[in-house]
Amino acid sequence: DNPSNKTLYVDAVLGSDANDGFTPGPGGALQTISAALNKSISGGAINIAAGQYTTNIGEIFPLTIKDNNLALIGTNRMGTIIDPGAASQQVLRAVSHGLLWIQGLTITNGYVYEKLGGGIYISDCRATITNCLLIRNRVTSAADPGNGYGGANLAVIGGSLTLVDSEIANGTCGDGPGNAKRGIGIHLSGSSAMLRNTTIRNNTWGS
Repeated sequence: DNPSNKTLYVDAVLGSDANDGFTPGPGGALQTISAALNKSISGGAINIAAGQYTTNIGEIFPLTIKDNNLALIGTNRMGTIIDPGAASQQVLRAVSHGLLWIQGLTITNGYVYEKLGGGIYISDCRATITNCLLIRNRVTSAADPGNGYGGANLAVIGGSLTLVDSEIANGTCGDGPGNAKRGIGIHLSGSSAMLRNTTIRNNTWGS
């Protein structure tokens, strides 16, 4: 691992994936979070400038965290938006990667079929999500009673979740007859959770 990769900068407007990501702004910042995740190292931080992070600039979804103890830090949640749009993909996933810190982001328009977590899926991590907006993410399923699904905006399996100063809103779980329904806005399984100053609203069953 290159120790210079400890702190990386991403800027959808001024960055380029041809840059090294070691400094903010033109000539330094990467353009995509995908590129930063490929360069990140354990214990690192990715600083994400305000902008729209979509397939239009080359983002590859789902954004997959590969290193332990990583922080994703957006400039502010209203201006730092991660949106797979027409790609119809989960937005972000992390499995067995230690401490995870997510801050100052909007996660929207994610989608999974017959799975958990259209917006964010986290398994066996100690996750903290602060000052984030998870909105209009979706999960759907066929009419198969054996398929459990849910957590349109957020699913956390094992580990722990601390959710602070955030909003979980307008998630949708499409309602296949007989399916095992496992939470709408948030699904937790085998996880400890602490929520503080967080709003959960308008998450619904149905297409």
